[in-house]
Amino acid sequence: MPNARAYWRLGLSIPRAVGNAVQRHALKRQLREAFRLSQHDLPELDTEGFDLVLAARQHKPLESDQYRAILQSLAKSLRDEWRRKRSDQA
Repeated sequence: MPNARAYWRLGLSIPRAVGNAVQRHALKRQLREAFRLSQHDLPELDTEGFDLVLAARQHKPLESDQYRAILQSLAKSLRDEWRRKRSDQA
């Protein structure tokens, strides 16, 4: 969802199905770090930022670079879709 800020924010939802507490917290740390390292590479925004909420599912753990690439791709798709919806409403 768009927010009133000029930057991206991240929210995480990691259910128990992903693994035990140690595995869930490790995944959270990886995702937060991937977001922190890539937040300046996320697509340019007009005047609004987005709140990006990730709901993880059970999966084979990935490397940090892979999570970064997924975040960047997801952010670009989200921005493009949001712009498309805004232009359709105008």
